[in-house]
Amino acid sequence: PLVVKTAKALFDGSVQATPQPVPEGPIPEAPKIFKKDCILDFAKTAEELHRQVKALSPYPAAIAYLHNAETGDTTPIKVLESRISTENPKSYEQGSLISDGKHFFGMACTDGRILYFEKVQLPGKKALTIDDCLRGLRMENRNMLSFSKVINN
Repeated sequence: PLVVKTAKALFDGSVQATPQPVPEGPIPEAPKIFKKDCILDFAKTAEELHRQVKALSPYPAAIAYLHNAETGDTTPIKVLESRISTENPKSYEQGSLISDGKHFFGMACTDGRILYFEKVQLPGKKALTIDDCLRGLRMENRNMLSFSKVINN
C-alpha cells in the first residue's frame, strides 16, 4: 500500500516530508446531520441520490420510505449501497418502484434514471444484499408499492 511505501521512504531518507500550512483561526466543524438529511428525495437526480447514499453509509444511512397503498403502511428502508442505471433514461414517474421481485429493486428519479438499491436494511433486520432481501420479501402487489416523499416524524 501507498502508506507503507511512503513511511519506508521517509525513514530511509529517500523522500523529504513537506510541512503543510496550518489554517489560522478556528477550524470549522462539519455540519450536524439531521434525520431529514438522511431521507432520499426522489425529486433529485439519480446522481445526487447515489452521492447521498455513499456519504451517509454505513451510519446514519440514507433512508427511503416504501409506501403500500393497499394497506396504508409505510416502511423505512436503510439504503447502504446503490448504483445508477446505465441504460438510457426512461419516462418513469418519480418515486416509482422498479423491481423484478428477485434481482433488482430501485426507484425512479426526476431525471428518468433509476437508482438501484444494492444493499439495504429493513427495520429490526440485519443488512442484506438486494438479492437476499428480495428472497425474503413478498412482492406480489408491486403495483401497490411506491416511495413516499414526505414523512412526518
